[in-house]
Amino acid sequence: MKKSPVVQAQKIPLASLNRYWGEWETKLQLLVKMKSAKLYFPPCLVEAGPDHQFGHFTYTPKDPICLFNAPYKASTNRTAAASNKLIIFINGNFEILPGSKKDEAHTVRSTTCNITFYISTINEKKLELSFFDALHFDHEIDGKVNAFHPVFHAQRGATNSLTDELIREMVSKNLSYTAENIKIDNENIKNIGMPYLRLPTPQLDLLSALTLVMADFFCNGGSNDKRIKTSFQTILSHLRKIEAIMGIGLTSNALKNRIDVQPISTAHWYEESVF
Repeated sequence: MKKSPVVQAQKIPLASLNRYWGEWETKLQLLVKMKSAKLYFPPCLVEAGPDHQFGHFTYTPKDPICLFNAPYKASTNRTAAASNKLIIFINGNFEILPGSKKDEAHTVRSTTCNITFYISTINEKKLELSFFDALHFDHEIDGKVNAFHPVFHAQRGATNSLTDELIREMVSKNLSYTAENIKIDNENIKNIGMPYLRLPTPQLDLLSALTLVMADFFCNGGSNDKRIKTSFQTILSHLRKIEAIMGIGLTSNALKNRIDVQPISTAHWYEESVF
C-alpha cells in the first residue's frame, strides 16, 4: 500500500479542540437529567503524535463517555424498574492530518468509535452489570477502500479497550459503589450475534455516535415537552461544527465524489460502484 506523505505539522491547537469538546457536556445535560440518568463526559482530549509514518495526530478522550442509569429506550419513564436501566460506554478517537502549509485546511484521516451497553441491576447493595450489546463504527482510512467494504459501516462486536478494570473504575468514580461491590458478567459477549455484517452508515465518529444515543434513548417522540426538541437541535447544531474544527474527512470526500449529483444509493458506499 502506498504510504501517505508525511507533512510538516501545522496541527490544530489542543486548546481549540478542547474548547469545542468541553462545550458538549452542558448541551447534553438537560436531556440526561430529564431521564434521571447521569452523564460522565471526559474533561479533555489527549493528543498523541505526529505519527512518524503518516504524519497525523491522534486525539482521544481521557476516559470513555459514560451514561449511567440510562433508559432502555426513549419512551421509558423515569420510574422504570432498575432492571430496565443501562450503562452505556462510548469511546473512540480522531486521526487528523494537519495542513502542510500555514492556513491550509486540516483533514480527518480516520476515526474509531465503539458503543457498549450493559444492563445494570442492584442486588443486596451490589451493582451487577450484564453485557447486553456492542457496536463499533469503522472508517476506511485516507479515503481508500478495502474490497467489498462500505466506506463507513457499523458492525456488532465488543472492544478490547473496555476492560473490566476500566468499567469498575468509571462506575466507582461516578456511582456510590466500591470496586469490590461491582459484579461484571460478560457471558453474553460470545452470543452477541452476527459480527460480520457491515451496515453502511454516515461518518460515525464518537461525537456522532453520542448524538445517536441521545436521540434513541433520551428523546421521546411521543412527549409534548418542547425542551426535548430544542435541546436536541442544540446538539445537532454543535455536531455540525465538527468539520470547521477538525477538517473534512478524506473518506467523506471520497464518498461525496462518487455520489456527485446522483440520487444517493447504498451502492455508492462500495468502491466497486465505480466502473
